[in-house]
Amino acid sequence: MGCSSACPRWAALSLRPKLRFEPLSMSSVTWRIFTAVGAAVTGILAWTLNGNNLFTLEGVIMWFACIFLTIWTVAPSGWTPLTPFTKLLDAIFSLRLSWVFIAVVAITLFGAYFRFSGLVSTPPEMTSDHVEKLLDANRVLNGETNVFFANNHGRDAIQFYLLAFSARFLGQELNFMLLKTLTAIEGIITLPVLFWMGREVIGRDNRKLGNLVGVLVAALVAVSYWHGVLSSLGLRIVLTPLFVALLVGFMARALRESRRADWIAAGLTLGVGLYAYQAIRMLPVVVVLGFLIALIFKYRTLTVRRELVVNFIVLVIVSFSVFIPLFRYSVDFPEDFWRRTSGRLFGDDLTQQTDENGNLVMRVPSLQERIDAFNQNFPALLSNIRNSVLMYNWKGDIAWFQNAPMHPAMDIITGGLLIIGTAAWITRMLKRRDAGDWVILPMILIMMLPSALSIAYPQENPSATRMSGTLPGVYLLAAFGLALIVRTLSRLAGRFGTLIGAVAVLGLLLFAFSANQFTLFTEYREFYLLNSLPHHEGGEVLRGFVGQQGGRYGNAFILSSPYWWDHRAVGIEGGRVDFPNTILSIGEAAGYLRDAQAQRSGEYQFDPNSPAIFFYNTANIEAEDWLETNFPDGFWQLYQTSIPGKDFKVYWAPALGDEGFVDFLEQNIAAPPQ
Repeated sequence: MGCSSACPRWAALSLRPKLRFEPLSMSSVTWRIFTAVGAAVTGILAWTLNGNNLFTLEGVIMWFACIFLTIWTVAPSGWTPLTPFTKLLDAIFSLRLSWVFIAVVAITLFGAYFRFSGLVSTPPEMTSDHVEKLLDANRVLNGETNVFFANNHGRDAIQFYLLAFSARFLGQELNFMLLKTLTAIEGIITLPVLFWMGREVIGRDNRKLGNLVGVLVAALVAVSYWHGVLSSLGLRIVLTPLFVALLVGFMARALRESRRADWIAAGLTLGVGLYAYQAIRMLPVVVVLGFLIALIFKYRTLTVRRELVVNFIVLVIVSFSVFIPLFRYSVDFPEDFWRRTSGRLFGDDLTQQTDENGNLVMRVPSLQERIDAFNQNFPALLSNIRNSVLMYNWKGDIAWFQNAPMHPAMDIITGGLLIIGTAAWITRMLKRRDAGDWVILPMILIMMLPSALSIAYPQENPSATRMSGTLPGVYLLAAFGLALIVRTLSRLAGRFGTLIGAVAVLGLLLFAFSANQFTLFTEYREFYLLNSLPHHEGGEVLRGFVGQQGGRYGNAFILSSPYWWDHRAVGIEGGRVDFPNTILSIGEAAGYLRDAQAQRSGEYQFDPNSPAIFFYNTANIEAEDWLETNFPDGFWQLYQTSIPGKDFKVYWAPALGDEGFVDFLEQNIAAPPQ
């Protein structure tokens, strides 16, 4: 009835020979020494060649070689580079049709429908955060292969390389829709991984329960509002549940069975995950805690303890081989690497200041300053933890950007199941004393800390994004509670009870889907829309000016107003990621046009012999007066947007001509053109 022979292999793509300590032949020892030396040499070269926060071709080759040789050094006897591929083929060819396989496929397809059905309009507009991501991907396309992206308080690299790959090799335009499409795909991939995680955490000793829990985890997340937001938000945060689920699955198997393959896979997952999102930096704490729990509960003899310690060291070595370039960055630029964390702990005022010209500059605080700031903020920690715990079914994130403000992360059905499942899981822990079970609740608490440790800014807690690392754990508990209800019905009423349970599960999932669909596509979208700006509508005008009316990007300008448009977002929506034309004040406008004509070339050069357009805020009377004075033959046009109270105007200016432009400059600027 299950798929015990096929499903475990979905996640076991490699390294499945026997993994216990075995006598090594002299040739095997010699080969491991050879690969270990090779791993050390290539690791040093990877450190050296990937310096200055740049991946280089030679450095990446050495880095991959180091990872490969490290795995070969610590892999179980009989492993070869062909082993992963043979195991993958075995897993594919051994798949067979079962209710579990059908359910996982159906859940994944339904999850894809949920995530893509409203993706065009939810979320509806770009913010400056989205702009920064697209600009980083564009820098990658232009050859800036950073290990870590230090701007905007620091961001991890994987997502930007995936965006650049999608743009270059899949022929996609770098825009908001590509951002959202990529995260939606990553969210969909997470669903079968969550099935596998739930199955492995329950364990091989009860495959029927494991299959049921795995299916229910995937199903509850497939219709989840919280994961739906993460999947459509267009940010790298959605990778956090994916890597947490992978690590939890591998760690559960490793702690129970101490198979070398699982420790290696956990190390690879941890190492790669550190390039995904900063909340994953808490996962090493989870790994160490799981190791200590296993050391206490399961491993009593010296031989078995030694095996556990050796396997843990293997995990550390493998993860470090993946971490080498990022570790180099953290040594070279520690303040940038830890800036986001220190800002939440100590406050941004400690790490940045304003100079005499009004520019924001970074500073390195002293140790005593850090200690004083932490002590001052520490009392907020307990309150933060309490609020984090209540996020799931009482009061959620207040930020409109990532949540319908204060809406719980879970719907009422899943939130209730979480309470039931938590109580049932504690009972399971006390009965089984199994390290794979005992690590789950501490893991959830640890993965709350990226949000709860925001003690300098407690209003940012709970955060639906920073707490996304708890998502696999809390949905596992909810699924476990539901699975026990279904099993109880089956035991009490046999096949009829099983049928009742199946119908009840479908009914609950449909109810949850209906509630979450309304929350995501109505409540969340409306809050988001009211707080965002109509960049895409400005972009449509810009795109039409260039494409349909023969205008030039160099002749389109945005006249800035406080707390108004991000001109970069308008440029991206208009078809150009690097659109530069924003004029900060009317006093600078003539000089800006002068420099755009004299100092630029290509499509962003201002051409006085072509018409120009100026975007400006409806409240910017100064801009309108200046435009009417200097371009008296032009006219303004009001654009009513889909966001109430956020209309904008465009002034259509005819071509001045060369002589007219000279007159314009003489009237507005005392200095001649450069």
